[in-house]
Order: sequence, then structure tokens, then C-alpha cells
Amino acid sequence: MIRIFSDTSTLYSSAEAKQAGFTVAPLSVAIRGKSYLELDEISSQELIGMIDDEHLPVSSQPAIGQLAALYQQYAGDTILNITMADGLS
Repeated sequence: MIRIFSDTSTLYSSAEAKQAGFTVAPLSVAIRGKSYLELDEISSQELIGMIDDEHLPVSSQPAIGQLAALYQQYAGDTILNITMADGLS
């Protein structure tokens, strides 16, 4: 079976992706001294509100351990992992 993976740069939360038939690993976003899983623990609107209040976020790719666990969960399947291009990051 072919599995499609991505991260929240697709603008899908983990739950929305599951409903659409693919898997999303959330990006990590740190703002105001706290870290969130993008679109799972903080909405776009909440993040924009914090940015409007002059707080700057820092983001990073999904944790390698989280991705490894996803890959192991679907061992034997073909995985197509679509992520953000370097120039867009």
C-alpha cells in the first residue's frame, strides 16, 4: 500500500489529514517561551494573534523520533513523504 506523509506546512492538522486519508506530523512552533505542535496544540489564528502582539515564533521540523515511529508503524508499505521545500522554509 502507498502511504502519504507530510507535515503541517500543508495546513492540515493531524485530525484533518487522517480524515483526508494521509498522515501529518506537526511542525514544532515555539513562541512566548512555550512549544506547541502546529495546528494540533495551537491554531493559526492563535499564532497570528501572538505575532500581532509582537512575539516572534520559531519553528522546526517534526522530531525525527516521531517520524521514525510513523515509518515503523507502516513498515512494508511504500511511503511518499511530502515536506516543505528548503527555499520556502
